[in-house]
Amino acid sequence: MPDWTGSFINRFYYRNFDLTLDLQFVYGVDVMQQFLHSVEDRVGIANSLSTVLYDSWTENNQDAMVQQIRHAALSGQDSELDSRWIADGSYLRANLISAGYTFNPAALESVGINSLRITASVENAFVIHSDDFLGYDPEATSWGGNQWSQNIFFFQYPKPRTFSLGVNLQF
Repeated sequence: MPDWTGSFINRFYYRNFDLTLDLQFVYGVDVMQQFLHSVEDRVGIANSLSTVLYDSWTENNQDAMVQQIRHAALSGQDSELDSRWIADGSYLRANLISAGYTFNPAALESVGINSLRITASVENAFVIHSDDFLGYDPEATSWGGNQWSQNIFFFQYPKPRTFSLGVNLQF
């Protein structure tokens, strides 16, 4: 469970412009990066991260957190949990950034328009997370609705980023 969760949602106005911000944050939560089980396993048959080649245990690098590279004849995955898989899951997300402009009705009368408003927005604009989290989105979990599987990250897709443009026109 996180130490802090919160959000900042506000709408700012300046003359005919408006800006809506929806920011969300989580602080002080751990996430298990379960996918490292597969991509850093040295005895299984799988593609691996570059950490396997450059940061794994060797006689010259004995304080490494990644297992020693082993001969393929010793195949079979090592399923022991590792503290290296735990990462800081704190993040700051911009859920929505929306900007709009409402034209002055007096300026529109000459062309027979009562009102005109244009908008542009982006949902899920960005996520800022710690450097030790290796995935896209620390908020996501990939182990369904199981109550014991919260904050487990295993190869799930990130939330989509959606761009929208809008025009509201009244005659």
